Amino acid sequence: MADIEKKVTPLVTDGQLDNEAKGMKAEFAKMAKVKVRIPIDKLNPKDLVVPVCVNGYIFQIERGKSVEVPETIAQILEESGYLG
Repeated sequence: MADIEKKVTPLVTDGQLDNEAKGMKAEFAKMAKVKVRIPIDKLNPKDLVVPVCVNGYIFQIERGKSVEVPETIAQILEESGYLG
């Protein structure tokens, strides 16, 4: 079986992902911001944070609070049904 094993090379290295995330942070900083409020999930009240990841950059958006996010993130949340 050992001769069947293949070495898997990652498509993206950790360093490349870190660089992409840093670039996204700069892009998000330039974008217009909008205020959003994700309601608390009545069926899962302990689910207090909604993560949104774009090209390695993660937003942790707290449920039940109004926060400003880049327009792109608001669009993702709306298309995902969080802002109904």
